[in-house]
Amino acid sequence: MPRARLTSALFLAVVLIVGAMWFRFGKTDYTSSSITPINEHGPLFPDETFLGDFTGGERPTTTSSSLPLTQTDLFSRQLFSDYISLKSQGEITSSDANNIASKYAQNLFNISVPANKISINQITIVPDSQENLSLYGNAVSNLIRKYKNLTAPQYGGGSTADISSPAFATFMIAVSKSYQAAANELIALKAPASLAENHLNFVNLYLENAEIMKAVSNFSQDPVPAYSALNSYVQNTGKESGIILNIRVRLQASGIIFNNSL
Repeated sequence: MPRARLTSALFLAVVLIVGAMWFRFGKTDYTSSSITPINEHGPLFPDETFLGDFTGGERPTTTSSSLPLTQTDLFSRQLFSDYISLKSQGEITSSDANNIASKYAQNLFNISVPANKISINQITIVPDSQENLSLYGNAVSNLIRKYKNLTAPQYGGGSTADISSPAFATFMIAVSKSYQAAANELIALKAPASLAENHLNFVNLYLENAEIMKAVSNFSQDPVPAYSALNSYVQNTGKESGIILNIRVRLQASGIIFNNSL
């Protein structure tokens, strides 16, 4: 995957998250209530109408918004609730503000991205022969290079740096599909026994990254889970480097050296 350019695009999105959250929260329209005087005695109704209130009759129905609250909506409401609670106790100190900031920053990091992962039983494991190790190394190297080349042209800069643009969402969805396709190809590979666990981690990492990119693509509409997903992606980038290093070290131990993606 195009590491430097993809990560830079994601971090540009992070800069706008706080503004996006408060923009969404601040768009709520408020109207003042009004009091209408009523007749002290009220209108007179026939007995049948009066009794109908107790014996049945039609009841008014209520309607509610069909749009579910996003995680950002819930996050913003809770943040505002905490602020009001503190404000009701007096002036908010810098210590209070820092405590709230720390609390919500930690909550952001604790939001996980759900992903369907596979087990070791779904991987084809073969003996650690020189041939199998070489075939595996070539396959992984070609796969990494293939999807890097597929995704790189889609990064056009400019428009993809604007999280509210369709280009940004389209780019992230394309990256998500690339990760999913790469994971599917990894599942189809035959993994040498000594690299089976590492291979499993590789597959599941790409499956998770596919879901992460979907969340990031929705940054303008729901920035809270998108920011959490971005944090997970940064961590996964380091994990992927470790996984590839494990493959390289194992192959080198068998006298197999690659000068390309691995």
